[in-house]
Amino acid sequence: MTSMIRHGKGSKVALLCLLIVLVAASWLGGFAAFERRVLDLQTHLGERQASGEILIVEIDPKSIDALKQWPWPRRLHAQALNALSERDPRLIAFDVDFSSRQSPEDDAALSRALQSTKATTVLAAFEQASAVEGRSIAALPLPALRSRAFIGNANVRPDPDGAVRTYPVAAEIAGQLRPSLATLTAEANVQRASEILIDYSIDPASIPRLSFIDLLRGDVAVSAIQGKRILIGATAIELGDRYHIPGRGLLPGVVVQALAAETMLLPAPPIPLPRTASALVALLIGIALAAMFGRQRHFLAAAFMTAAATILSTYWVDQTFGAVLNLAIPTLIWGGLFVSGLALEVRLLLKKRELLNPVTDLPNRRLLERELMKEEHRALALVRVQGYDRIASAFGVDAAQMLILSLARLISVRSQDAPVYQLSNNLLAVLLDPARTDPEIWFAGVEMNLRQGVSADDIRADIRVVAGFDLAGPEADPNSSPIDRALLALSQAEEGKRRLGLSGGQQDRDGEQWRVGLAATLRKAIEAGHLRLTFQPKMCIGTGEVTHVEALVRWLDPERGPIFPDQFIPLAEANGSISDLTRFVVAEAADMIARLRANGLTTGVAVNISTNDLADPAFVEFVAETLRRTGIPPDALTLEITETGLIEGRTEALVSARRLKALGLRLSIDDYGTGQSTMAYVEQFPADELKIDMSFVMRMTDDRANAILVKSAIDLGHALGLSVVAEGVETAGILTALREQRCDYAQGYHISRPLEADDLFTYLSASREGVLRSAA
Repeated sequence: MTSMIRHGKGSKVALLCLLIVLVAASWLGGFAAFERRVLDLQTHLGERQASGEILIVEIDPKSIDALKQWPWPRRLHAQALNALSERDPRLIAFDVDFSSRQSPEDDAALSRALQSTKATTVLAAFEQASAVEGRSIAALPLPALRSRAFIGNANVRPDPDGAVRTYPVAAEIAGQLRPSLATLTAEANVQRASEILIDYSIDPASIPRLSFIDLLRGDVAVSAIQGKRILIGATAIELGDRYHIPGRGLLPGVVVQALAAETMLLPAPPIPLPRTASALVALLIGIALAAMFGRQRHFLAAAFMTAAATILSTYWVDQTFGAVLNLAIPTLIWGGLFVSGLALEVRLLLKKRELLNPVTDLPNRRLLERELMKEEHRALALVRVQGYDRIASAFGVDAAQMLILSLARLISVRSQDAPVYQLSNNLLAVLLDPARTDPEIWFAGVEMNLRQGVSADDIRADIRVVAGFDLAGPEADPNSSPIDRALLALSQAEEGKRRLGLSGGQQDRDGEQWRVGLAATLRKAIEAGHLRLTFQPKMCIGTGEVTHVEALVRWLDPERGPIFPDQFIPLAEANGSISDLTRFVVAEAADMIARLRANGLTTGVAVNISTNDLADPAFVEFVAETLRRTGIPPDALTLEITETGLIEGRTEALVSARRLKALGLRLSIDDYGTGQSTMAYVEQFPADELKIDMSFVMRMTDDRANAILVKSAIDLGHALGLSVVAEGVETAGILTALREQRCDYAQGYHISRPLEADDLFTYLSASREGVLRSAA
C-alpha cells in the first residue's frame, strides 16, 4: 500500500473512496436519506418465515366480485365475525373503517356480533387530513361498536420518500393515546420505544391468508382459525390501500399491519438507531478509511471529518429549517472540494442520461432520431397508453413507469426483439421492417397480449393503447420527420376514436381527403339515400308500453361500408356540416311520425341536436316549416340536447329552446350527469324530460355511488315536474331497480335494440296489444 501511495496511486484510490462516500451521501439527499438507507439495511438482513400465529382474512378481488358491491353492508362483516367466533380464534382485528353510519339494521347486526363473540376484538381508528391546513380529523368506530371492542390506531406513516420503514407502538387520536392495531394484535407491550422497525426479512408470502368470501361460504377448517390472531383487511388493488415497502414493492395495508404484528411477536423487535448514532457511524467509517492511507491520512482525515461534520450539520439544518438548506449545505461544501474529481463521472452520467429515460432506462427520442438518420427504410410505430394519468394516480408515478417498461418488453417481443424507445411518460416507439410487417396484424397482436393485463412487481393493470404508423419511406416529404408523421397518424386515430392510424400510405391520403371533403360527401350521401334512421324504443316502466322512440342515424357508404356515428358526427360538428345532418334527421323523424299516425300509432319520436343547431336562428324556422309540411302534432317530436351542450352555449341555447318550446315541441336534457349544470340552470331550461346518462345507469346495481346519483337525478327531475328516462338499461336487475326508484321510462338493449322502420311497426303493434306489459 505504501509503495502505491509513493507512486501516486494510493491518493487516487483514496480519493475514489472518498468520492464514492460523498457522492452517495449527496445523491441520497443528505443525512435524512442516509438514515433511511441505514434502516433499510437494518431490516433486510436474511430471510425468515412468518410465525403462523397471524392469519389474514383478505378482502380480495374474488370476494368483491362474488358480493357484487363495495363498500359492503355491515351485516357481511357481522357474518364473518360470527363465522370466525365459531372456530375459536384468539383475537380478531378489523383493518376496516367503521366510522360512518350505514343502515340501522346493518350497524345493529355488527354490534350484536361484537357483543356475542368470545374472542378479543379490535377495531381500527384512523386520523385523516382535513381541508383546514394543519388539522386532522379522527375517524373512530361508531359509539355502539367501539363500546364492544378495543380500539387500535391503524395509521401507517411513510417516510418522505414514500416508503414505510417504522411503525408506531401507539399514537394519539382525538386527544387520547391509543395502542396501534398491530400492537393490540400481537398483544405486545413495547415500552422502551415509541416506534419499531418493521422486520422486512419476514417473507410476506409466508403469512397465511383466507379469502373473505371463502369464510362466509364455510370453506375453511376449524384448525386453520383456532387459536390464531385474525387480521381482516383489503388486499384488492382497486381499493387502493397499498404502501411502498423497501425491497418488497407495493404491499396492502393489512399485510403491513400483519408484518408489524409479526415483528412485535419477536423476542426483541428491532428499534431504530438514534440519528446521532448513525451519524457517528458515518464519522467513524470516514476516519477509519482515512487512517488506512499512510502519509495521505492527514489530508484524507480532514476531508472525511469535513464530510462527517457536514452530515451532522445537515441533520440539524434539516430539522430546523427544512430540506432545501439540507441539500444546499453539502452541495456548497463538497462541490468546492471535489468538483474536479466528479467532473468526469458527472459527464459520463449526463451522457448516459441524454440517451436513456432516467426511470426506465429505455432509449429516448434523441437515440431514436440518431437511428432514423440511417439510410435503411423502416416503418415507425408509436404506441400511446391511454388513461396514463389515472394509472399513475392509482399506483404512483414510479410504479406506472414500471408498467410502461413491462409494456415495452411486450412490444419488443412482438417486434422480433427490436429495441423500444420511450419518447414521453406514456409514449413508446419501435422501428419495424416494412416488408415483413402488416400494421393491422402487428397491432392486433399487441392488443391480444394486453388482454391479460400488464404486470410489474406485484402490480397488475389493464392497459389500453392507440397506435400511429409512419409508412412513407423514401418518397416521404423531406420537410417532415417520421416521428412527426407517426404522431399525426396517432392524433388522427384518437380524434376519430380509432385504435390505429396510418401515415404516409395511400390509405392515409385517401382518409385525409375524405375528412377534408366531409361536408360535400355528407350532402351527397343524404341525396343518394345512403343515410337512414333506426329507432330505439323507450318503454314506460309503469305500464310496459312504448310511447316514444329515439331516432339514430346510420351511414352505409358504398365504398367504405358502415361509417359509425362516433366517426362522422364529431367531424361534422367540427367543419360545420352538422346542420345538414340534423335537418335530414329531423325531416325523416317527422315523416316517420306521420307514417305512424297514418297507421293508428301515436308514438313520439326523439331526435338529437347539437349546440351548433341551437345557435343557428334558421334552425327554428326549419323545424316550424317541417311541422307545417307534415302536419304532425308538435308534441310528437322531441328534441334532445346534451347537458354539456347546454352549458357550453347557455344564452343561445335558452333563447332557441324557448322559441322551439313555443312551437309546441317537447325538449329533453340528454346525458344528464356528465356535465356540471346547476339545479337553477336546469330549472330555467324549458325541458319536458331528463335523460340520465347510460354510464351511471349501467353500473347502478354494482356501484353504490352510481345508484345514489341515479336516484338523485330521478328525484330532481320529478321535483322540477319532468319525466325521467334512464338510458343504458341492459339487464332485468337494472330495470327492477329503476322501477323501485320510480323512474318513468327505460331505454336500452334489455328493452330493445335499435330497429329498422319496418320492424318498428311490428314492435309497436305488439306493445299496443299488451305483449310487452308482461315482459316488463
